[in-house]
Amino acid sequence: MYEELINVLRAKVSLKNNIKAAIMLSKKIAPQNNVSFILDLLKNAPEKSIDVVICNQLITKFSKNWSFVCAVYDLIIEMNIINEVGFNNFITVAGQNRQFSAAKNAFELAQKKKLANEITFNCFIVASGKNGQFEVAQKVFELAKKMKLASAFTFASFIDVAGKNRQFTAAKNAFELAISSKLANEVAFASFINAAGKNGYFKIAQHAFKLADNLGLANEVTFVSFIDAAGKNKRFDEALKAFELAKLKKLANSITYNSFINAAGKNGQFEIAQNVFEQAKENGLVDIITFACFIDLAGKYGKFKAALDAFKLAKQRKLINEVTLISFKKIAKKST
Repeated sequence: MYEELINVLRAKVSLKNNIKAAIMLSKKIAPQNNVSFILDLLKNAPEKSIDVVICNQLITKFSKNWSFVCAVYDLIIEMNIINEVGFNNFITVAGQNRQFSAAKNAFELAQKKKLANEITFNCFIVASGKNGQFEVAQKVFELAKKMKLASAFTFASFIDVAGKNRQFTAAKNAFELAISSKLANEVAFASFINAAGKNGYFKIAQHAFKLADNLGLANEVTFVSFIDAAGKNKRFDEALKAFELAKLKKLANSITYNSFINAAGKNGQFEIAQNVFEQAKENGLVDIITFACFIDLAGKYGKFKAALDAFKLAKQRKLINEVTLISFKKIAKKST
C-alpha cells in the first residue's frame, strides 16, 4: 500500500501547484489515518494539487514508516522542491526513528541549500539529544547563537537536551544566558526546572520556579515541571504547595493532577494521592494517564479494591490503554 502511495506521488507531484486545490486536498488528508483512503484521495486528486506541502504532510502523518518517509524525502530532494518545512519535518522524524545519521545529513543539506531556519536548528538539537549526541547538540546550539538563529525555543530545547543528558552545567549556562538575553519564556523555565530536578538540584529548581512565578512566566507546564521535580527529590511538602497554588491560579489541568498523584505515590502519601484522584474525577480532569497512574500506584501500595474500582470506572469511560490493562492484570495476580 505504501509503495502505491510512492508511485502515485512520483507520477503526480507537481513543480507548479494549484494552491486552492492543494489546500482542499490537504484538508481532506488531515483527519485521515487510513492508508487506503488517502491513496484514493491522491489517485483522484486534481491536476497540480499534489505539491511539496502534501509531501511534507505525508511524512509527518506516516512518521513511523521509516522507509516511506525516506522515499518521500528522496523524491522532493530529487525534484528540487524541498522547502524549510520539508527539512524540519524530516529531521524531526529521523530523530524520532533513531536515524541520527539521516537527521545529520538533512541538517547539513539544509544549511548548504540555505534552507536552515530557527526551527531547523531547533529540530536538529532535539534530534541530537534524543539520540545521545549531546556534543553535536551543543555545537549546533553554539552555531545557532553565532548565526543569530537562536530563539527562545532554541534555548528551551537545548536546556531540555542538556538536562536529559546529565549535562546540568550546560543547561544552567544556557538558562542564565536566555534570561540575560531576554529569551527565557515559559518553556525555557519549565525545561530548566525539569533539568534541575532530574539532576538533583532541587533548590535551583525551586529558585527558578519562584522566579517564573514572579515574572508571570509560570503556566500549567511550569507547575507540572516543579511538582515533578519536588516529587523526585523527596520534597513532597513543596509539591503539595505548588499543586494547591496551581489550583488557586486555575492552572491545574489533568497533567497537573497526574504529576501530583505520582509525586504523592513516590513519597509514601497514598491517601493524599487517592483524595486527589477523587478530586480529578469530580472536576472532570481524569484522562487515560490519570487512571493508569492511580491504578499502578494502588497496586504498589497493595490497595487492590481501590485499583479495582478505578479500573472498572476507566473501563466504563473507555479510558483504558494497554499499559493500564497490563498493570491491572499484574495487580490482580498479586491479590489472589
